[in-house]
Amino acid sequence: MIKKSTLFLLFLILGILTTTFLLFLSYEWEIPRDTLYLKDSRIVISEKTSEGGNLVYYQQDGSTKVLPREEVEHIGYGDAGQITSGEALLSGYATLAKETVEKQIKSGKEIITRIQNRFPVFQNENYLWLPLLILVPAGYFIARKFRSTRKKKQEETISDQKTVPESNVPVLKKKEEDQDTSDTIRIVKFFLELFRLQTGAAPDAASSLFPVEAKTIGSNQIYQLRILHNGEWVKRRMSIGPLGEESGSKSKCFYVIYDVHIVVKIPPKPLNDFQAYIDGIKNEGRIVDKLAPKKCIVPKISVILQRIYTFPGAEKISLEKLEEKYIRLLGTRPALQEYLKIGGGFVFFMDLSKYFFLGHIVDNLHDLDQKLNEEIIQNPGIIWDLPGFAGRYGQSNGNICDKMQEIYTDFETEIRNWMAALEPPVQVQPYQIRNWYLMHLAGNTVKTDEKLLSQTQAEKVNKTAGELFNRNTKEIALYKKVVHKYVRDISFAQNRAQLESISTNILILLAWLGEKKI
Repeated sequence: MIKKSTLFLLFLILGILTTTFLLFLSYEWEIPRDTLYLKDSRIVISEKTSEGGNLVYYQQDGSTKVLPREEVEHIGYGDAGQITSGEALLSGYATLAKETVEKQIKSGKEIITRIQNRFPVFQNENYLWLPLLILVPAGYFIARKFRSTRKKKQEETISDQKTVPESNVPVLKKKEEDQDTSDTIRIVKFFLELFRLQTGAAPDAASSLFPVEAKTIGSNQIYQLRILHNGEWVKRRMSIGPLGEESGSKSKCFYVIYDVHIVVKIPPKPLNDFQAYIDGIKNEGRIVDKLAPKKCIVPKISVILQRIYTFPGAEKISLEKLEEKYIRLLGTRPALQEYLKIGGGFVFFMDLSKYFFLGHIVDNLHDLDQKLNEEIIQNPGIIWDLPGFAGRYGQSNGNICDKMQEIYTDFETEIRNWMAALEPPVQVQPYQIRNWYLMHLAGNTVKTDEKLLSQTQAEKVNKTAGELFNRNTKEIALYKKVVHKYVRDISFAQNRAQLESISTNILILLAWLGEKKI
């Protein structure tokens, strides 16, 4: 039997939804539309407009139409507006649904006639809310059933969950680690546990981490962190990379981006004594006082602890006073000390939010791989422009341009051959095939496009490009070498003044440190 409280809640929800739906029918708002100004003085109002090569694609009444780019004098994005209402919007969807039904039903003229006669009446008299009387109760019971099943599965996956201590800050659970685990993975696992605490997930909730194949800065690697919380996977990302590997320092430093930019410094020998750890931080602070007014980055325990424990009015407390409060807190609540340990020993954390390391700046200045890819993608027509190619990359490299055109011709032929053999055949504009070719030259792959390519077709394009490039490895390597040289020369010319300024500032800083006897 259904409880009275459940029935009351059900009808309350039904009443709210019905009222909301009726208000939606009468509500009016303006939808922006694009204006296409044609050279023959005609004006076309478009629901959505996009440009591709020599064509302009626009939508009207739900269908896509095409105009030659040369016939369009100007595209005014958002120049026009259309007043619509909830009832008109639903009417449009109803008309679209009716047309779809008419196209799919090949026989049964009586059924089609019945739809044509009754559908407008149903629409005009605003009876569209009636199905809610059936859909809402059905949806409610289906949702309850699904929630019950999902909760049962979660309980089977996660058993004997531990409760959070009364301190509101659970003790960090020590997990056994393989001795061969790298420092990078240890740090990522540390931030995974920090993420667990921030989300409020159970200490034994399932979790995972894995590297993400994405464009990174320098040698940094992006990781995705996942924790099962309330039956859902909660996700976030962080990045980590080595820092100062060639500095000669015995300590290991890592550059982490997790909410803010952080430097994690691991001592050469495990540091287990808490007082020695705090004394080391205070010694760093005395060096800062000696170097004033020069800005320095020093370890602070507040970098991590403020993410798991906050003091009332902390935003009004100076950073120095806040650091002292956290040090006193650790003395009275030793359990919090575990949040400053990685691999069983204390490590140092530094906030890098307002500063940059010289190595990262220089890496960005010399990141030629990224600039090489941008050079290829941002100059899409130069391979098919022999004078332009020779003028940009050197007169002696004209034969490379010819060869790259030949490789493209083979690529286009293979693509069109297998696309024509599909059922139904797939038609692709020439500019799109050129884009795929350039993407592979830049080291990228073609992604699935719902309007153009299925996943299988995208994989086929990538496979075709890969096999073709393997057969022409020497020619493509020569092409990239020529482009790389051009990018390197341009980059050096653009960054020369910055590099000279950096070098001068380093020499001045070293001389100043010598005067301070640091």
